[in-house]
Amino acid sequence: MQASSTLTTGGSMKQRIAQLATQKASSTMSKDNIVLFGLLTFLFVAMTLFILMPLWAMMKKSVQNSEGEFVGLQNFATYFATDSLWYSLSNTFALGLIVTVVVGFLAFGYAFALTRSCMPFKGVFQLMGTAPILAPSLLPAISLIFLFGNQGVAKELLHGHSVYGLVGISLGLIFWTFPHA
Repeated sequence: MQASSTLTTGGSMKQRIAQLATQKASSTMSKDNIVLFGLLTFLFVAMTLFILMPLWAMMKKSVQNSEGEFVGLQNFATYFATDSLWYSLSNTFALGLIVTVVVGFLAFGYAFALTRSCMPFKGVFQLMGTAPILAPSLLPAISLIFLFGNQGVAKELLHGHSVYGLVGISLGLIFWTFPHA
């Protein structure tokens, strides 16, 4: 009842708005806001110094030749005209496609088996599926080299392919991304 009477009377509403405005003006200069402003200013300055300034220096160098003269976008045109760039780009897309398809199918099958089947030891398999997340990041790469490297114990399983090429990189990325999928 009181809320409806304060809304209908114009004087009470104006007083309430004036009171809220003075409260807001006095609360904007609190200690918390000053500390927050100082912290945000420090972070902005640090980001400018350590991220934006080096990026600016690299961008300036990218439009200069080796003598420091301005050449515009000529360096970029030369870089994009090389065949090795496009070859490496196509290799990257091929690798990404292979890893995505293999991990997608494996993860779907694994998740389907864990959630929709009556197989025993589901907890053990769930733990085995997530255990690589806890391993150090270089451990899968080192283990692949020990297994399939030039002197590896299981290099014959690759049927003549090298672990240092597309097959090995694919295996490493599949092992690395499977627990996240």
